[in-house]
Amino acid sequence: TNSEPGWRRSGAKPCRRFNVDYSDQDGRIMPYRTARVTDGAADDSGHGAPDDAGRGASDDAAHGAPDGGVAGVETLTVAPGVLEAIVDHGRREYPREACGIVAGRDGRAQKVYPLANVASDPVRRYLIDAGQQRAALAAMRAEGQEPVAVFHSHPRTAAAPSGVDVDLAYHPELVYIIVSLAFDPPEVRAYRIDREARRVSPVALQGPQRAPGQGEQA
Repeated sequence: TNSEPGWRRSGAKPCRRFNVDYSDQDGRIMPYRTARVTDGAADDSGHGAPDDAGRGASDDAAHGAPDGGVAGVETLTVAPGVLEAIVDHGRREYPREACGIVAGRDGRAQKVYPLANVASDPVRRYLIDAGQQRAALAAMRAEGQEPVAVFHSHPRTAAAPSGVDVDLAYHPELVYIIVSLAFDPPEVRAYRIDREARRVSPVALQGPQRAPGQGEQA
């Protein structure tokens, strides 16, 4: 039996389709429950198992907010092409974990910086190359941007933070985006991680708002 995901068997074409907590002008953000992460809920890779029970499990107590979002759930606005670039980088690096930084301003994710994973076991862990990280941060500053999110891929498991991911979440001011390549189409989720409290809260990814009749704007 071929255990590779369908997107891998059919060739790594640019990604235009994936599952994501996403809302555009007419959509509704569907949140995931806030969870307290425990190391016991992970497989031998340190990541949660890719079972369907964790996919699309919305918080039944949440109600739509007037702006099309969901009350009480943080959102990150993403420019067109940002999520596609993250997924494409994950596909290029498969079966290694891909990683990088998303830059922007005013809480808007605008540009993806794919960076090298220099972990000793890159199939199970990620560690951003320090030199590339410094160069990316310098490029962001030159463009008047700053880091708004860190991303990495889970090649074989669900798009949920593992205990190891929580241990390494040293930047509570940033959003953590995870793309799972274990499903077809790939799955993208975002979180705010409190490393000290070991608490993970969902962050909904939202498309840019448009006035009627206007095209998409970054």
